[in-house]
Amino acid sequence: MGLDVNLCRFRTLDTEAILELSRFAGEPWAFEAGAGKKLTAKVRELGLPEGILSHSYFGGTGVSFPSRKHPEGPPVGDWSSFGGTRELMERFTGKDIYFVFPEAQAIGAGHGFFRPDWMAARTKLIGILQALRTVKSADIEDYHAQFVTSQVPQDLLEQVKRLNPAQISSPAQVFAGKLAQIEIMIETLDFVLNSENPREFLLYWSA
Repeated sequence: MGLDVNLCRFRTLDTEAILELSRFAGEPWAFEAGAGKKLTAKVRELGLPEGILSHSYFGGTGVSFPSRKHPEGPPVGDWSSFGGTRELMERFTGKDIYFVFPEAQAIGAGHGFFRPDWMAARTKLIGILQALRTVKSADIEDYHAQFVTSQVPQDLLEQVKRLNPAQISSPAQVFAGKLAQIEIMIETLDFVLNSENPREFLLYWSA
């Protein structure tokens, strides 16, 4: 359930055109030989710069800066390797990532841009965060044993415990780190909502 999501800003490009190009480029035929001509024709049709296909994020700029609340954590705007947080949300709240971002369902296991309902997503994440803060310690420890330590080879785990026990995070510490990631997601949405023009922003989804 790996998932990377990046916030991108398009200061001079029409984000509706970017969304249309993203949907077009996500069709199965777009990965076949000769697809470049169709994509170039679509770029011209949408009135976008012709060199846009060779740029990362279709000419958008990735937004990434340290979180004010969690400067040691992942940066605002760059939700890389959030698969574990996604799993934790589903297990303890029954709410999956598509509940937060239903607009991403059309992308599914692929990659592409989408425009979420920024405020609605923020409200949903706050609700999820509040629910997770009520999870009991025993349940956190059980989750950690089943889905965290069980993924680490036992001999490696014992070696780390013996040589550098400080490297072993407690179940509560791991859980707190996941909650921090959700807070960083909320901080990202706040950055967009507090900007002069939220329509300059899109999320890039890669699952």
